[in-house]
Amino acid sequence: RNPIVLVPTRKSYMDMILLNYVFFANGLKQPFFELPSQYQEVKLINRVFKNCGSFYVQEDNNKPLYDAILKEYISILISDKQTISVSVEDSREKSGMLGQPNTKVFHSVINSYLNGKANEINIIPVTINYDRILEGETFPYELVGEEKVKESLSRFIATTRYIGTPFGKVCVNFGKQISLKDFVEGMGVPEHSIGTVDEDFKHKVTNQLSKEL
Repeated sequence: RNPIVLVPTRKSYMDMILLNYVFFANGLKQPFFELPSQYQEVKLINRVFKNCGSFYVQEDNNKPLYDAILKEYISILISDKQTISVSVEDSREKSGMLGQPNTKVFHSVINSYLNGKANEINIIPVTINYDRILEGETFPYELVGEEKVKESLSRFIATTRYIGTPFGKVCVNFGKQISLKDFVEGMGVPEHSIGTVDEDFKHKVTNQLSKEL
């Protein structure tokens, strides 16, 4: 009945594939996935991800035109009652802890609701934990100051040598659903007044909800 926004942790480039499989295996509508623009530069793999329902976001692009197009794209998905997977983490955190928030896409979701594109949005936090992360062999070097390994086709191909290798288990947990409507009302804005809020309030909702998640 309502659009759904999944908010998964960002641990590996396997995250999207695993969530896609969970929804496919249970006969659910496939989500649209937000991915950082660096994956768009990986030849062939970028097409695979795009065919899996991903869209690429330039998280450091703050130009007004880009922000306006991104907000309109998210609004269309929300109006169509789609399921969207949006990470509020800036990047994968090599230490295993939650990373700093990047709320560009998440703010577009909040903006869609406050602009009346949906009567309700159901937000579901998701944690994905691995016994061993596929690309984790580079993490110790990055933690001690070496430059982050850039995603590339050769790096993806190199991981195929692990096919058949036991990597332990993956645990995917879906958290308690959060009603965006109730959350906004809890901040003192009833449903009939959401169209009157200013941009500062929209950012306040985004920041508080990000911390809650």
